[in-house]
Amino acid sequence: MIYTILKKFISTNRRPSIKSLLIQFLINFAIAVIVLQYQSFNENNSEYAPQMALFEIDEQTYRQWGSPILTPRDKLKSLIEKAEQGGANVIVVDIDLTWLSDGCFHAPGETPACSPVNFNTDVALGLYLQKLNKEFYEPDKYDTPIILLRRTYRLPLDENGGLNTQAFLEKPYSFLEAYVKKEKNVFWTSSFFVEDGQRWQLASLVCEDNHLSVVPSMPLLAAIAQRHSCEDSTRKAAYLIQDFKARLNAWAQSLPCDIKQGTTIAQICQKMDCPDLSISLPETHTIDLAQGTEKIVFTQSDLHLYRANKLLTANVDKQIVLIGATHHIQTKKRDNVYLVANAVDTLLRFGQLNPPAYKTFFLLVIMLTLIFAYYELIKALIFGSIILFMFVGWF
Repeated sequence: MIYTILKKFISTNRRPSIKSLLIQFLINFAIAVIVLQYQSFNENNSEYAPQMALFEIDEQTYRQWGSPILTPRDKLKSLIEKAEQGGANVIVVDIDLTWLSDGCFHAPGETPACSPVNFNTDVALGLYLQKLNKEFYEPDKYDTPIILLRRTYRLPLDENGGLNTQAFLEKPYSFLEAYVKKEKNVFWTSSFFVEDGQRWQLASLVCEDNHLSVVPSMPLLAAIAQRHSCEDSTRKAAYLIQDFKARLNAWAQSLPCDIKQGTTIAQICQKMDCPDLSISLPETHTIDLAQGTEKIVFTQSDLHLYRANKLLTANVDKQIVLIGATHHIQTKKRDNVYLVANAVDTLLRFGQLNPPAYKTFFLLVIMLTLIFAYYELIKALIFGSIILFMFVGWF
């Protein structure tokens, strides 16, 4: 009885024309595009709105500070202190901290080319970050914010004194390395964006002491730190970042600085077996650096702005705080700190942006075309809904 009813319901006597099939194909192609976008970007946390604030060194602040070439270290220290006092989980310092206040790199054992200046503010910043880093060992300092720092990476020189573009980037010595010797709460990061300004590297390879090192990006570590911070503690997040960086570099340090083996983690892992180079973001996804190291800046982050020169206090409890310059000297196509914020937002809000399943896409279009061409509207809607439900659920 049931079989007879189903057979009658499924059967059809319609014989559509080629024109009708073409029209149905175009309609269903449009429907499938919408479903494909949903399938690619809709993750468990797509409605999650990350809480982020920006301590902005804008044009007014920049001029009030005397239009300095480098961000004054005492001003920067004060901004980090305000974020710490406001209860931030993560403080992203998107300001290059390779140079000392005299504008030169200072490597141990080398005489700097710049004229001597007073380094009291550099020392104060270094000691303050050293204190925050050491609080990882103190049992009553479980809520110390995780600090992410940016530094310069540059190409080495070739034998003729020009830039060696066929080499990995190297890192000049930063004055803060004397204060942050082992990363515990304070971590070095990278923020390398591709020229179009819409993609960034999740982790970059650089050459250090004749072997490779991995430098995770600011957005990736900020997302890890925020996602793994508990209600009243950042300790678990700090442990995870330490372990993650240790795993990455235990692998990378066995590799020479030879671009023939590949210039990204994914390229190298296509040629050799790699260990586990993944990290999870709870409730969103697992990132495997061996599968690819670029992400798309997809979302426009909603930032609570604080002007640096007028900042007295900031209620940034459990938030990510970014500190960066937006004044005209820093501005190219777009302020880098906003790109970092958008990248963090992308990871936290959407998780991994899965590549579209093109084979499934064309299968869906063909199936919907045949259903709507051969069945009456009511039956077609029923069958089409079943197919779409299965598609979204399975793929």
